[in-house]
Amino acid sequence: MYAPNTASNKKYYVQAGANPGTAGTLAAPFNTIQRGIDAAAPGDSIFVMAGTYTNTAGSDVVVIRRTGTPTNWIVLTNYQNDKPKLSFNGYQGFNLVAGAAYIKIQGFEIEGNNANVTLAQATTQPGSCDNPTGTVNPAFNGNGISVSGRGAVMYGHITLP
Repeated sequence: MYAPNTASNKKYYVQAGANPGTAGTLAAPFNTIQRGIDAAAPGDSIFVMAGTYTNTAGSDVVVIRRTGTPTNWIVLTNYQNDKPKLSFNGYQGFNLVAGAAYIKIQGFEIEGNNANVTLAQATTQPGSCDNPTGTVNPAFNGNGISVSGRGAVMYGHITLP
C-alpha cells in the first residue's frame, strides 16, 4: 500500500492496435490497458481510446493489482468521447484482485462471450447442472468486472459509475 500523501498525477494513454509505445504518451500510447494499469501509481489516470480490447485464450483482459490512496485514486476512463470496448471469452474483462483499492473505472462497453455460446453448449459444459464433473471452462463463466477478496484482504473503495 502506498503512503496516503503519494501522488504521481501522470496521464497515460492507450490505443488498441497501436505500435507498443513505451511511455504511454498521447504520441506513443500503450497498446493494451494492462500496460497502462501496470504503469499507474496513485493519482494517475489512464485514458483509453476507441477500439476493442481483448484477452488471450482463457485469461482476463485486465488484471488490476495496483492501488490508489484515499486522496489519490487511480482512474481508468475513456479518452474524450471515445467508446472503448472490452470483449472477452475468459473469466473477466476487468479483474480487481485482493488488495486493489481506490480504483475508478468508467466509460467502457464490456461484452462477454454470450453471443458465441449456444444453449446446448451452456447446458452441457463442464460444471453445469447437466454435467457437474470436469474442469469449468472460462468461456462459459465470464464476468465483466470482478472484484474479489478471496483468500486475502480486499480493501474496497472501487467506483463503477
